[in-house]
Amino acid sequence: MYNFTIAPKTGEQMKEFMVAYAITFLGNYGIWGGNGANPDCSGFALNILNAAEYSIPDMRAKELYRHLVDKENWLPVDTPAKGDFIFWGNSPEHIGHVDLVLNDEQVIGSIGVRPNIRDEAEANRFGAMVKIRPLTYRRGMNFILRMPEK
Repeated sequence: MYNFTIAPKTGEQMKEFMVAYAITFLGNYGIWGGNGANPDCSGFALNILNAAEYSIPDMRAKELYRHLVDKENWLPVDTPAKGDFIFWGNSPEHIGHVDLVLNDEQVIGSIGVRPNIRDEAEANRFGAMVKIRPLTYRRGMNFILRMPEK
């Protein structure tokens, strides 16, 4: 069991922490522009990163990709692994979604969120929530970032 008030400092322990923290959101509704308990995809990623003692302001998925590369020294990689973020889009300038890689077969993220989903009733109607789903990726359509080793 994790004490989520203190994030570990080492790479492998940090990845375990991030995955465990992400799972605490499982089943929460996803609301457009949301962070906190009812996040959209970028809000979900920011919740995880900020719990891991990053200090990243609210931003969209494509801005988060650039921030992690340019300011936090995260590394682009070809093959996803636990604790990586996988960004979906046809280029880094056109990213529209982000998930956290749980393991070799699964990702977790806030799925089904769109601009008209502004409250829990709408999220429920459209099935917008934090879910685990199969990991599928294609080079050129996904951009994977791995945290630097500390």
